[in-house]
Amino acid sequence: MLFPDLEASVVKHLTAELGVTAATSTPGDLESHSGFVRIQRGPGGRHDGITDVAVLDVEVFAPTRAAARLLAERAREAMQAMQGTRSHAVLYDQVVTSVAPYWLDYRNSKINRFVASYTLAYRAY
Repeated sequence: MLFPDLEASVVKHLTAELGVTAATSTPGDLESHSGFVRIQRGPGGRHDGITDVAVLDVEVFAPTRAAARLLAERAREAMQAMQGTRSHAVLYDQVVTSVAPYWLDYRNSKINRFVASYTLAYRAY
């Protein structure tokens, strides 16, 4: 069974919910963004042929640490709100914060980054 594109679905959801651009790769002009979210499916997970379980990393970027922290918390709320909903051809059965948002140096004084990981159980509908 082919599962729906989880990254694409979450990108659409977070872009709509947060009012900032979300994508699976960072843009070349990242410093010019007031906020940006990068989504990447990480290693791990499992499936039973109906439900796929995936680990998803959510990185948020903003000019200040305070702005990045706030965006990370808003992203966490938006991720948690997906549980039990249908969005972009995906039914989200469960969304669990595996690693709460934490600051991680991006080695650029103009960019602050917070990273979080979520475990999602989802299926096509």
